[in-house]
Amino acid sequence: MAVTLVRQQADLCVSVGILMEAGEIFESIYSLARSAFEFGMRAFWLLEPEVPLRQRCARGRLMELTSLHHLKDAARYRPDQVAAAGDIASLKASWRVLKRSVQGLFDDVDLAEAGSWSVEGVRYESWTEVAGRWLERSGASVDGRWLYKHLSVRAHPQGLIATPGLGVGAEGQTIRSVSADEIGRLAFVLLVPFWLSLNTITSYHGLASGAVAALEGELREHFSSAFV
Repeated sequence: MAVTLVRQQADLCVSVGILMEAGEIFESIYSLARSAFEFGMRAFWLLEPEVPLRQRCARGRLMELTSLHHLKDAARYRPDQVAAAGDIASLKASWRVLKRSVQGLFDDVDLAEAGSWSVEGVRYESWTEVAGRWLERSGASVDGRWLYKHLSVRAHPQGLIATPGLGVGAEGQTIRSVSADEIGRLAFVLLVPFWLSLNTITSYHGLASGAVAALEGELREHFSSAFV
């Protein structure tokens, strides 16, 4: 699952590059940057090195259970009620199979109340706190909690005060601008966490990847502050 998440993180990074090349450098790239960060962060949560193997496995099962729950909840609102009923019935059957599997693998499973589920004490955490742990473990000088919250503000519809690059010109007109420094910072936010994700995957599997090492060399050249 973590490998798939990091592959999706890579695709989002590529999407930002395409938009930048096209000159589309306002809100859309922030939404993609936040999503890319989230995919990497969840991969870290699944493979967090300091966490015992059994707890990491519980996290993976909990993530599957939560995903299935949200799919079932969304199906209720399909306009075609016949199709909705079929989707719900299929998802409920999948839920029962997955629930039995989790209960057979783990000793203490509490799925009584959605939002408070736990598998051997493992619950969904605050993703803000996970972001903090992720970057702290990497030795980053940036607080991951701040970065994730900042990206979240940028990624969602906001008032004018929180709209990047919005200002007032000399004649009172509304203007939009973006600096090369801002684009550089966003590239940093995309590429360094992606490299951290690749390191998490390769370290977990005990691999020595020339491609990851080459990427590190390029990042050291362009974003040397990340390695201080």
